Amino acid sequence: MDDLDGEMLAKILEKLDLEQKCNNEDNKGIVNMHYGYVETNNNQSKHIEYQKIKSFLHKYIGYFAEKNKASIDDLELTFINYGQTEIVYILKNNANNYIETLLIKQPAEEFGNVKKEYENLKLLTKKDKKVINPIDYFCSEDQELYVTPYINQTRCVASYDTWGVYVPEPYYRFVPFNCEQESIVNTCMIAKLISLYDFETGTGLSRCKLGGGDFMLEKGFENKPLTISNILNDLYLIAARSSINCPFPTYLDILRDEFSKKTIDEDQNKLLINLRGRVAMSEDDIEKGILLGKALLEKKYNNLDDFDFNTKKLIKKI
Repeated sequence: MDDLDGEMLAKILEKLDLEQKCNNEDNKGIVNMHYGYVETNNNQSKHIEYQKIKSFLHKYIGYFAEKNKASIDDLELTFINYGQTEIVYILKNNANNYIETLLIKQPAEEFGNVKKEYENLKLLTKKDKKVINPIDYFCSEDQELYVTPYINQTRCVASYDTWGVYVPEPYYRFVPFNCEQESIVNTCMIAKLISLYDFETGTGLSRCKLGGGDFMLEKGFENKPLTISNILNDLYLIAARSSINCPFPTYLDILRDEFSKKTIDEDQNKLLINLRGRVAMSEDDIEKGILLGKALLEKKYNNLDDFDFNTKKLIKKI
């Protein structure tokens, strides 16, 4: 057998680490933080940047304690996840109550982008209560983070070889959707993007990574009847890196083009909305999402128990 190359070996080791079977029903995410989760550029050292992150988090703890008149000794940070833009921790107190989620800038990310995302999400929450609402922003020198409420053991929507969710307990792992779940969740994600288009400024969300955790579903979604209403009610947008200025029909055409194909192997600088897409969405799900998104924009339907994509009308349950 040929020796594994470095990249393949790193992926295998990462997968083993992600799937540590800790048999813990209280597990919140990835179990242990290590240097491998730190994204650096060619001029940065992972070890040095990791120590800087730890120091920065200590500063934030001091800031939080002073602001909330709390004792530093009563506060604890737990690493739960990571992405190319941010590293994610949760803050809890000595009563084991989880207080908030911290999204810390990855060292390779340009300073200021985390603040932009914080501001973008604050604006979007005025349009949709199912956009995660940041509660604070903190920076020091070249480091920054923003803070959101913590929602217990949510499932990040992602794609691997197929669409599914990352489930944290009893160990962190990827669970594929069945065909019906995939269709409805993808339809709802596209609809949500469209529903957040701003006609006053002519802008829509861009630089999305729907296959990498831009959306999350509340724990227990899979135990409810699989309807558009239920999925929309449990589906949160948790990332808003940037926006694109273009007419609404153009925005729809970009969605159709970029989400109907895998984009992870393409030049990311030439993509506008669907970055690093590992799995294409079906054209049918995209078109259903566009119809549903338009309905949400027009605010015609307050209770989406179901939606007839042929008549574009709500089906009334008897």
